[in-house]
Amino acid sequence: MADTPETSKLSHAELRGVYQANQNVLRFCKEKLGNSATNEQAAIMHAYELQTGSYIERMKVDADYRAKKEKFGQLVASIFAPYKSASILEAGVGEATTLAAVINHLPADQAQCVYAFDLSWSRVLVGSRYFAEQTAGRKCNFFAGELEHIALADNSFDIVFTAHAVEPNQGREKQILEELYRVTAGQLILVEPAYELADDAARKRMDFHGYCRGLKDIAEANGWHVSRYELFNVYENSENPSMLLVIEKNAKTRNEPQYVSPVDGGILVEHAGNYYSAEEGLVYPVLGGIPYLTRSAAILATHYLEV
Repeated sequence: MADTPETSKLSHAELRGVYQANQNVLRFCKEKLGNSATNEQAAIMHAYELQTGSYIERMKVDADYRAKKEKFGQLVASIFAPYKSASILEAGVGEATTLAAVINHLPADQAQCVYAFDLSWSRVLVGSRYFAEQTAGRKCNFFAGELEHIALADNSFDIVFTAHAVEPNQGREKQILEELYRVTAGQLILVEPAYELADDAARKRMDFHGYCRGLKDIAEANGWHVSRYELFNVYENSENPSMLLVIEKNAKTRNEPQYVSPVDGGILVEHAGNYYSAEEGLVYPVLGGIPYLTRSAAILATHYLEV
């Protein structure tokens, strides 16, 4: 992502010190940037990079957390049941602890094509390794990407789901939901903060942290079919209750999952170890086997096919 005059004030070295002092990085960034409502995307990326590995470590040492994650995965997988051979995308995969739990509750022939992305390349790296270890080598196409500009084709996944990925993006809910809906062919399944179903204390906490709200209202205002809206009965944090929102799209025309440029949607082809959009003249690097498909990662190189 390109720096704005505000986000250029963020120093990763300074934020590392904030994190090591057990302070809230996103809150620090808000105060530094003078923004009390919205978490800037650059701040979220820094925070996620600093947190890398913490979720996997907690899975190793906290039996209660591990049990809740397994239950969470089982319940989400049960929603996928109508799709017998599904293409699946998790948007905002983090360290893949939820994705692994979901996939382990699905038969191999029900999840033959799986994609997942996160804003933080480092989280995707450790998450891809964790996923391979925990799922006995089940296949997943991991990449770094943005919720607001998803580097995937329209109508290309039977199931798109999130697990508190929209959460820190108050103020950007509409753009994110419309992107998630764009790449969905069948069902869009959101497990996110239950702002409208929460009590006043929980709402106050969500507002303080800049958590999302109004997802159901956005879906209905866009004319989408909401088939389920309810509290989700596995809470990772009792002060942050979750809701389940299921949106049915059932697109008449479906595309195969494929990477596209997050800038203007040009088809990406693999060439010389990276991804290239001939239409846009942009190259997206592949680091450690993980495509880096964010707008800020794009390199203008119109003669790249000569390499």
